[in-house]
Amino acid sequence: MGMTLRIPAQWMLLSHTGGSSDWEQDQVHEDYDTLPKTVQKFCEEHMSDPNLDLAATARACHVHPKALSRMLSSHGTSFKAILEEQRRKHAIAAMSQGHLSITEIALATGFAHASNFSRAYKRWTGETPSAARDRLR
Repeated sequence: MGMTLRIPAQWMLLSHTGGSSDWEQDQVHEDYDTLPKTVQKFCEEHMSDPNLDLAATARACHVHPKALSRMLSSHGTSFKAILEEQRRKHAIAAMSQGHLSITEIALATGFAHASNFSRAYKRWTGETPSAARDRLR
């Protein structure tokens, strides 16, 4: 499965120019503010892929994983935090709809095993998926 992440071309200037003008730097930083949202959207679209990680996302951005990590860090976030939040939102929404099994939700959120999903769900909400399902019925 090939993954693609579209980013503004100006972002490529960040690691390739040494002496941009102040205007160019400001323009890049205005566009650059959308990086966490771009990564968030990418995570939403590829969440069910168990191989979704910083390296895969960086490849889709055509940047080195450390560069992507630094860029996200400058915005006060990380790839792990963005992915975790997307998984949490998706899992809670899917649990409230009630038409998918816990295993199906686990796979749809990128967990290889329902047990890993159950631990994460309990960390996010304070209750197990089974308890949440029982409460919602």
